[in-house]
Amino acid sequence: MTKNYYHTLASEGWDIHVVHVDLNYRDSAAFDDQLINGMRISAIQTSSMEFEYACRTQDSGDIVAEGSVTHVAVDAASGEPTRVPDDFRDAVVNYQDAPPDPV
Repeated sequence: MTKNYYHTLASEGWDIHVVHVDLNYRDSAAFDDQLINGMRISAIQTSSMEFEYACRTQDSGDIVAEGSVTHVAVDAASGEPTRVPDDFRDAVVNYQDAPPDPV
């Protein structure tokens, strides 16, 4: 994926909207803690994608927060849900160590 991938999405006529967020705080972090944020797409359906997130402390690896965000692909002109493009699906599979759940 390119550095300005969002602009590529828009130029191809689609956008993504956040429709659901779930966040769980598991532990605290101090002001000077180094944090590592991880993200993967865990599932791609016809028009939606679920992203999983985890934030850990660098030293201990303890999870500070974790959650998920569901996005829906929409046609940029109409705002109506649309199929997640195949080239995006392929890019996700090629980028991640584990592919998203097939749906």
